[in-house]
Amino acid sequence: MLNLETTREPHVFGEKVEFYGTKSPEIYLENDIARDIVNKGWSVRTDFLPESTLSQLALETLQFKLNGSMTPIENPSLNELSKKRFIQCIRKSDLTKAQSEYFERLAVLQDAINESLDLGLKTFDCHLMFYPPGASYAKHLDCYGSEGRRSLTCILYLNDNWKRTDGGELRLYTDEDSYIDVMPQKGTLVVFLSAFFWHEVLPTSRERMCIPGWFGTLQASF
Repeated sequence: MLNLETTREPHVFGEKVEFYGTKSPEIYLENDIARDIVNKGWSVRTDFLPESTLSQLALETLQFKLNGSMTPIENPSLNELSKKRFIQCIRKSDLTKAQSEYFERLAVLQDAINESLDLGLKTFDCHLMFYPPGASYAKHLDCYGSEGRRSLTCILYLNDNWKRTDGGELRLYTDEDSYIDVMPQKGTLVVFLSAFFWHEVLPTSRERMCIPGWFGTLQASF
């Protein structure tokens, strides 16, 4: 049974990379995340990918935005053009080298979580996402009438030198009375059970990039 107990005090993640203490060796990181999911249903980890891979993913996202190929997504709570988010789907048949490296790490994570929690994860879908200054994302659940498609959410952040004053934190509601705020610092990976945890993105004062994705159970993916 999942233990979803958390602290009652809000907490901000991302100000220091050592907030989890001694950093786990890379080969153990996926197992650490799986253990978090078993124990509390969510996990926040830093330095999930090498700096070179993260920088290339960030560059690719920015290039898609600059060349106009990203699709604008309206925030239902905001009407101004500047408040739109933009996405670019990542297709498994056309992965870049950096995207392939990310998918390889996710395949290891998928296996670790399936072994620990027996979720039967088989698929993974994701896209690049760009938030212009002023954008936000209202409180929501990721599992919305698409049973089997979104079982576990993964969000990888791609932003250098993020500060508290930049806003744009992911607010993850760990229960009805508590939440944590995660700064979208490059290399931070947030993982949580899609049907359990409400979350939102607070208004950002600078450009914000990430790769949201979802493990599902419909068919083989990796």
